Amino acid sequence: MSETTGNEWPIGRRIVEIRPLHRSELEACDWEDWQDEAAVCILLDDGSKLWPSADPELNSSGYMLGYQKGELYGLYH
Repeated sequence: MSETTGNEWPIGRRIVEIRPLHRSELEACDWEDWQDEAAVCILLDDGSKLWPSADPELNSSGYMLGYQKGELYGLYH
C-alpha cells in the first residue's frame, strides 16, 4: 500500500459520488461479506476512489459519519 504525505492527492479533487463498496473493492482489501454494511466508497472526479478503513492494516472497513445542520448520521448502515 502506498501512502501520500503533505499537500498531495486527493487535495483539490471533487467528490462525484458516494456509494457502498462493490464486491471487487471489498475483495481488494480482503474484507468479508459482512463488512459491506459499513464499507463506503467515495468516488472522485479523476476516477480515483477513497474508502475508510478501521486502521492502516485494513483489519475492517471504517464506518463513515456525516454531520449536517447539527445532525450526526451514518452513511449506508
